[in-house]
Amino acid sequence: MIKNKKGYSLGILVITIAVMLILTTTALLSFKSTTADKEITNFMNDITEVEEYVKEYYSEKHILPLMYDNTTKQPIAINDLEYEEIRAQTSNKDFGNYYFVDLTKLERIHLKDNQRGYIVNENSLRVYVTNPIEYQGVFYYTVTDDMKGYDRTYNDNANFEVIISGNPIVWTDKAKLILSIPNYENIEASDWQFKYYYPGPVSAEDFKTKGNMFLYGETVDITENGIVTFYAENLTATASGDVGYAKTVNVVVTKIDDIKPIIKISGDRSKEGEVIITDNETGINSDRLRYKIIGDDINNPEDGIPLLTYGIKYAKYIEEYNKLKSNEEDLIAEISDLKALGSGDDELQELYTNLNSITLEIQKLNNENRSFNDGNIPYDDYENNIALYVEDYAGNVEEDTLGVSRKVLLNSNLINFESKLLDNSMFSIVKTTPYTSGDKVKLRIRSQGATKMIITMDDKISPEDIANYDLKYQASNGDYEFDISGAGKTEVVIYAYYTAGEYDENGKLIYKALNDKVLVDKINPTTDAPKVEVSNKLKLKIEVKQKDLESGIFKTEYGYQETDGNEDLTKYTWCHTVSEIENRLKEGKIYYIRTRVTDLAGNGPVVSAYTKIQCPTQKILAMPNRPVLENMKAITWKNNLEEVEIDPYTLKDSSGVTRVWYDYKMGDGINDDGESMWANAKSTDGSYWVWIPRYAYRIIYYTDANKTEIKGYYQNSAYSNTIGYYMPDGKTASSEADIKTKFGDIDIVFLYGSEDYKYYDTETKLVKSLIDGGEKLYSEYIVHPAFKSYASGTSVNILGKWNRDLSGIWVGKFEASREDATFTSQGTANNVKSVPNVRAMTNIKINDAFNMALQLDASKDSHLMKNSEWGAVTYLAYSAYGRGGNKVRQNLSSNMITGAGTSSNGATYATTSESLFEGRYSYKTSAGMQASTTKNIYGVYDMVGGALEYVSAYVNNENSAVSTNGSLLQNSSTLYLSQSYNKGGTDSEAGNYRANAGVYGDAIYEISLDTSNVWKDNVMNYPNTGEPFFARGGSYSSNTSTVGIFETDKKDGAAYENVGFRIVLVP
Repeated sequence: MIKNKKGYSLGILVITIAVMLILTTTALLSFKSTTADKEITNFMNDITEVEEYVKEYYSEKHILPLMYDNTTKQPIAINDLEYEEIRAQTSNKDFGNYYFVDLTKLERIHLKDNQRGYIVNENSLRVYVTNPIEYQGVFYYTVTDDMKGYDRTYNDNANFEVIISGNPIVWTDKAKLILSIPNYENIEASDWQFKYYYPGPVSAEDFKTKGNMFLYGETVDITENGIVTFYAENLTATASGDVGYAKTVNVVVTKIDDIKPIIKISGDRSKEGEVIITDNETGINSDRLRYKIIGDDINNPEDGIPLLTYGIKYAKYIEEYNKLKSNEEDLIAEISDLKALGSGDDELQELYTNLNSITLEIQKLNNENRSFNDGNIPYDDYENNIALYVEDYAGNVEEDTLGVSRKVLLNSNLINFESKLLDNSMFSIVKTTPYTSGDKVKLRIRSQGATKMIITMDDKISPEDIANYDLKYQASNGDYEFDISGAGKTEVVIYAYYTAGEYDENGKLIYKALNDKVLVDKINPTTDAPKVEVSNKLKLKIEVKQKDLESGIFKTEYGYQETDGNEDLTKYTWCHTVSEIENRLKEGKIYYIRTRVTDLAGNGPVVSAYTKIQCPTQKILAMPNRPVLENMKAITWKNNLEEVEIDPYTLKDSSGVTRVWYDYKMGDGINDDGESMWANAKSTDGSYWVWIPRYAYRIIYYTDANKTEIKGYYQNSAYSNTIGYYMPDGKTASSEADIKTKFGDIDIVFLYGSEDYKYYDTETKLVKSLIDGGEKLYSEYIVHPAFKSYASGTSVNILGKWNRDLSGIWVGKFEASREDATFTSQGTANNVKSVPNVRAMTNIKINDAFNMALQLDASKDSHLMKNSEWGAVTYLAYSAYGRGGNKVRQNLSSNMITGAGTSSNGATYATTSESLFEGRYSYKTSAGMQASTTKNIYGVYDMVGGALEYVSAYVNNENSAVSTNGSLLQNSSTLYLSQSYNKGGTDSEAGNYRANAGVYGDAIYEISLDTSNVWKDNVMNYPNTGEPFFARGGSYSSNTSTVGIFETDKKDGAAYENVGFRIVLVP
């Protein structure tokens, strides 16, 4: 009997051993350098082995080797809990369910640990385990991106890539591995050092004392399975150092088998013995199980006869031989009887002629079946004259030339006289996907006892005609090549017909018909340039835009070139992950980014057009000023729902639990992650306030929405202390039109105390200066005017400064409401508050709003928010400390409920049920937090939508509306409480806009090209003539696509039902 590596019988005559596949994908799997840990090495090998065998099984049988539930008869999928455990390590190519693999169906697989609970994704065929391995403090459920990697760089960002080819994808007795560095044309032996080490993995440091050296271009022969670590060091890349610019690659070799099969004879060789054939690696190749008769040339197993056809042919021979012998014996008996009767010569002559004819037929039969007779009579069943030859799937051959008998073969179930020709026929196209791009495909061919075959794309051919069988039968394990170039179709069907030349009782040819199909795709993917974003933390985001409308994208690579000049495709470095490029980015540098893809049919790699980006200068991580509490309570929230009062120094709540009060966290400037927590406080009247710490800022303008390239800055001068528009190199721009665009970032650094140039460094915990020894460092930042003191003798507060330098301000968390306001009524009280879930106070003139704000808390200089203070909140919200350039969503409550959020369809809503509102739209809900400046409960609400907000700012155009509705704003003794803008020559919108080109910090002129071109396409109606007052943020009824925190509107200062206001405190 034949046994596989598990040791159980594979049945009679036809050995049902799964055929090894020839995979069309590259068999290169490399891992990040780790310590030589046997367990992790075994884990890597096991995952690789299961994944490979699953793909082979699927390609062979077109079904996955899954476990099935005995009751439901359905494959067993993992449960939700098991999925949550592996979810963080799943691939973005995973779709559908994850099922448990039935290892018993993978007949020849041999794992170090088969108890890990192997599972496979039904789409990607990627394999995971439910019982992970712990390694260096991390639980691994698969070979993760953290473990994988074609190379790993040591000491510096080396600009070369290392590829190892030659890792066998079919079974062999030796792996011939070759190291190549594709982006280097000439490799000088004196400039490089190459080593390899087995068994790996080992680190770069280990190669100081380990490793076998080899020359570039030489093959490295590996004769055992396992991980081989390669090391490449560019000796010219560094003038000193032990390692230099070095990379390691770890390759998992799994296809080596140099061990011969075993032929064991149990018992005697003639009568009662048994033949046991085993192979503990690749398994026995049933197509290469052969025999010869001792006495023939038994030294050349290549011309042996297939043992699996022995039984059928022998049975047919014996049947024909016995029939002829029976006829011969009958004739001899008849001749003897006729002689005894004295019959005539003519009659006897006819019988002798017939006898001679039969004798010749017997002789011919024996000559044609020399394996079964000695030239005269069949061999005895107990004659041990059959030599055996066995070959495994790696090509290792073992032989037994001492001979066994037919009886022993029968005992061993190696032959059977009842099997039929053409049994267990198989035909398939070698493919790992349904597609091909080539003109030729490889085929797997098998049919027991077949002698001829037809392989054709012609579905009209007649397989009943023996004349059509123009090919000698040739079994193939995937090496038979077939030309499909003449198909002219996207779907090619190949037909296979096998015959042994036998006919049925009706005289019709017996044949076996099979077919398989492949889809042809010769169209390359597109060359669309990628969409690329780089954050202020140099975090890179690349969105592949290349498309393939035929077979689909299979493999993607990412290329980059750092340049100060022209783009050159030959100078690109190609990487397998975005993070590889990200780790090499340098601030301020310009890069060209391309992608290259290969589709499922193998078309490619196709290189995309490029996208140009410029990395920003990395931001300063500075600690914001601590909030100043005066008769206020520090508050935070538990799980974004439950409000908690805490001690501002110990940060403990009433239960002694330590909580986070605030964390002005810098995001990446791209993603709207909602992780920044601004400080919140509550005054004695129950009003809510948010702390805006003192900061300096600058504006970065980009060429386009993708932030491809920095066009310039609005900033301070590094030397002359002149605020204006500057080129990327720091030189003054010839005009603002050369710099300003609609696309930009707000770069913020928190300042220390009330200083202009000092900040508290988060990393070093030291107070540092923005100006160091007069050198150009970060002196480009502009101290926001909302925190600055105006100069003595100032008569017009055009920048909205204060009467002293401030460490920060408290901004009303919500739009102002009357003290007795409720969910259904604005109330009638003349006192105001800043609280959620009530109707905002509207229908109030700007003068009255100014006055009511003053009366709230004179000890904290409560006042109507100025334009500069609106700008201070807006810039912080737009920065990486807020929404990272993403939109603050609109309060769409038509009742103008404070703290209300957006809606799922972008439409306004009016709710009469307070409980319904609180569960769906309030500031504690997801919809509510979308309208917060931090996308969480810690931000400022109602900055967009709700009620349009009056701010304490106006164009001083001497229109009667100013004195009629806003006389309090003109009080020179309270200059710091309002902001007065210049009038243009014609008092037009455009004229007034241009007349205030020098105003900064208010989120108007700096973030617009003109009144029609504003960041985020927000609306700008600049105050003029009879509408000299500023109102900000739009209302619930504003156009959702154009409303935003940069919106500017004009009003005459009168009372309107959709215009309210907000209050600011100065501690």
